[in-house]
Amino acid sequence: MRVAICDGEKEFTAQFRKWMGRDSQEKGYDVTILEFQSGEEVMEAVRNGNNIDVLFLDIKMLDGDGFETARQMRDLGCRCLMIFLTSLFSCIQREYEVKAFRCLLREQLEGQLGKVMDDCRAELLTGDFYSFSHDGKMAQVPKGDILYFESEKSLLYLNTKKAVYC
Repeated sequence: MRVAICDGEKEFTAQFRKWMGRDSQEKGYDVTILEFQSGEEVMEAVRNGNNIDVLFLDIKMLDGDGFETARQMRDLGCRCLMIFLTSLFSCIQREYEVKAFRCLLREQLEGQLGKVMDDCRAELLTGDFYSFSHDGKMAQVPKGDILYFESEKSLLYLNTKKAVYC
């Protein structure tokens, strides 16, 4: 699973990395953690085809508004699970505009991270996407794009409208 955090505070992202590493180790799931300091950095990664499964996004960033970053990412077709981080619980009214998965207080993230990641993993498994490993990386395709699966010897092929994955 590819998890990203977009937050301008390096100390906070370093702490997030520790919490995420601990949760993935305790529960036995693979995670790749991507760190971004600004909305523009995460947008550039999405434009360059980086797949993100879960994004923890600060609402108040130095270079702009997390909601605007989220809106632009959705416009680019990014369907990752977005979890807004805030110091003031003010995002409830706006989070639905960009189909946010959760909105959390930064101060409560350590205590809630395990539950949130359990919910994210469950959503990714049952959501509108099929997740799989391809070329050593996690990949996703919309379930509606899947034409059929095919097996040949010990290989499994996923045939979609746009590509074939092995």
